[in-house]
Amino acid sequence: MGELRRELVGKFPVVKKQWDEVKRQLELLRCQRDEIESADQDELRRVREEISIVNEGLQTRRTEIQMQAQQAEELAVQEIELRKQIEESRVKIDRAERVKELNRGFDKNEVEGFKGIVPRCEG
Repeated sequence: MGELRRELVGKFPVVKKQWDEVKRQLELLRCQRDEIESADQDELRRVREEISIVNEGLQTRRTEIQMQAQQAEELAVQEIELRKQIEESRVKIDRAERVKELNRGFDKNEVEGFKGIVPRCEG
């Protein structure tokens, strides 16, 4: 047993040195891991913020598109109504031109006299 003890005591400084080196490497690796995890968390946080900003922009754009679509519908309805009014006005103009043509050659008093004879047509 004495010989074993001498052998162990002789090897102890070498083993102790190796043990210290392994502990130092382990601590270095832990620090690197913590740094990587921290960097990953910072990057993840930054990307999440960017995604949030993009989502807000998309929602704003969707709202704008919906409003424009609604305005387009309203304008289409107004266009249809205006086209109807234009057509009605054209019909009235055509009638007035026919009456004007029919009344050529008559003086104002004669035309006024006809108005009393012919029933009024309002259109």
